[in-house]
Amino acid sequence: YWFELVDRVGQTDMSRANSLEVDTTFPIISEISHTLSGSRADITIKVTEENFEEITYLNDADTNPKERTFCSSLRNGACKKRIPLSQGTNELHFMAFDEAGNVVAQDYEITV
Repeated sequence: YWFELVDRVGQTDMSRANSLEVDTTFPIISEISHTLSGSRADITIKVTEENFEEITYLNDADTNPKERTFCSSLRNGACKKRIPLSQGTNELHFMAFDEAGNVVAQDYEITV
């Protein structure tokens, strides 16, 4: 990128050209695992992303499904959270975002 300024009388000045790195790679969800404890699940998601922002999830089995934050930081390339589940099949939709707005989605099913 560079800047070019032109005044009212047509005089111009231009900055030097600078290069800018752009993050075009998508996060990679390499593994999702869980353990059940009654109607709650301890879920671990492993993610590869240099500019990680957050993971959100939505459970279709909720009475009022809405997108919720799963985690906003990684520890050793993973994040963990305990979430409540409904009886029966819970279809979970996870979305991993990076700071550049790249996103990847992965579905995961847990039956209680």
